[in-house]
Amino acid sequence: MLMIFSITKCKEGMNLRGHYDGNEFIPKLGYCNSIDELYEYDRLEIYTVEGMTCSVPKRFYNNLEEEFKREYIRVFGEIKQEEQLSLF
Repeated sequence: MLMIFSITKCKEGMNLRGHYDGNEFIPKLGYCNSIDELYEYDRLEIYTVEGMTCSVPKRFYNNLEEEFKREYIRVFGEIKQEEQLSLF
């Protein structure tokens, strides 16, 4: 799972906005309502439990859903839907 943090200029720290599980962005309740809100921030940083994997400045935002999916595949490899469903 990828953790998505936002950073805004002139404000200290970063805030967890949600997670990406390989299929969809899951917003953190009370901090983010949808993936569309992420376009407002100056920078997004993507983390796993091992640390930061990617930092995306606002000027490079295109399709964040695709960006998260590419990063997920780069870090964890492709997940086949059949295997994921068989776990449940």
